[in-house]
Amino acid sequence: MKNHTLHQLIEDHPQVPFFLKPSWMEVVCPGEWDVIAQEKDGKLQAFIPFRLRNKWGYRIVTTPYLTPHSGPWIAEGMDNGSAIVELAKQMVAYDYVHLSLDPVLKHPVSWNSYLQFSAEPTFILSGSMDDIYPGLQKKLRQQLNQSQGQFKSRAIDADAFFALISQSFQRRSSQVPFSRTLIGRIVMHIRKHRSGDLMGALDANGELLAATLYYEDQNCIYSLLSGQNYAEGPRNAHKWLHYEIIKYGIGQQKGINFMGSKIPGVAFWNSYFGAEVGYYYRIKKHPGGFLTRLDQMRNFWSFSG
Repeated sequence: MKNHTLHQLIEDHPQVPFFLKPSWMEVVCPGEWDVIAQEKDGKLQAFIPFRLRNKWGYRIVTTPYLTPHSGPWIAEGMDNGSAIVELAKQMVAYDYVHLSLDPVLKHPVSWNSYLQFSAEPTFILSGSMDDIYPGLQKKLRQQLNQSQGQFKSRAIDADAFFALISQSFQRRSSQVPFSRTLIGRIVMHIRKHRSGDLMGALDANGELLAATLYYEDQNCIYSLLSGQNYAEGPRNAHKWLHYEIIKYGIGQQKGINFMGSKIPGVAFWNSYFGAEVGYYYRIKKHPGGFLTRLDQMRNFWSFSG
């Protein structure tokens, strides 16, 4: 199947999530993405989208920017294990693969010495506020109680958000690995489709203290990226804002995943909210032939010496 036909088939499929569609991939990594798929008689059976770069002559596959909830999509009625194996066979064609994928699949697959699948925990919050609040850490409950009436939430623009997360990165002596333009494209795309927002927590003087970019579908709310104003002091605004989004999500009878970017100082695992554990797949493949030849040469030199 030609690429444009396959992309349209994925885009139009009613069961394919927002994060896996070609339109989203073109927003987060324009011109630098691809998809491997399994299809039969014009029907989509399984696929994985990913960021694809060419560097030093190698084709390098990585997780798309700000898309931690990506993963292999498998059609209803397909066997998960066999579908993953078929996709993995195609993945071997690339030189270097490092993907973090977030489906809930039961069986890790490891059948190739250069391609490894392993399951690692992520956190999904569900339940009612009556169930969740008593389970919060005592200190967190105190901080949330002290925050009542101290902050207000408001939709903010992408430039203000970028300045905020840049500050978070600088505090960790790190550079922002994505551009202001990318953040703007993502915010515009999410708001256009009415599938989330960029919310900030402001104090009584209107000072922006924290912000979170989130996406929601019919079942879940996902935090893509968040940060806080270290110059002003967090003053619990970050936790207050996340708690407000949690209350909104539970009121809509949705689960919440705050995995975020996993970059220290910008987004973090909100396990202190009493989350349940799910799993995502980490797929790794190094350029096996190249590394094997280097290893053989090293052994030869050691033997000769």
